[in-house]
Amino acid sequence: MYSEAHEHRWQNRSAHITSEGWIRYAGCHCGAHRVVVDDAVIAAAPENRGDIPAYGK
Repeated sequence: MYSEAHEHRWQNRSAHITSEGWIRYAGCHCGAHRVVVDDAVIAAAPENRGDIPAYGK
């Protein structure tokens, strides 16, 4: 899972509705990413691995 070294400030990058509910793709300024269906986090990636630019950079 992603690091909890700081309190993430998740910003939605995109969202769409599916038969499972609203899916939101969010990122933190540190480079961590997550996918949320309604209010449940279903996937999370660690802070920036170096091959993905951090959000807003």
